[in-house]
Amino acid sequence: MFLRLLPDSWIVRFYLRAGAIAGDIASYAACGDDAGAFDRWIKKLAKWEREYVRRGYRTISMSDFQSYGGYGVSLDGKVRAKRDVDEEPIFHAGELLRIVGKLFREKKTSKKAVEK
Repeated sequence: MFLRLLPDSWIVRFYLRAGAIAGDIASYAACGDDAGAFDRWIKKLAKWEREYVRRGYRTISMSDFQSYGGYGVSLDGKVRAKRDVDEEPIFHAGELLRIVGKLFREKKTSKKAVEK
């Protein structure tokens, strides 16, 4: 509810910041960096992504955020791009959060099975 009161410029800023940090962390994932930090930032990104979508914008892919946050690649033409009237939104962060959550649950389940 509080998010609805914020101007678009703030929503865009918070969305890009969360995406840049999550993307940067994801770019180091192969090195075995802290999965907990990635989980925290992907949750923040999913929150801002929902509000960004509610305001009619097309979301930015995690691949683009990884390039942006990890390597400084520009997001020209992707920020504040409005969705077409009949275009369904794509929740990249939300989907990734669902997949990561499933993987963590499977990992915990298999770890418990090994311990028995």
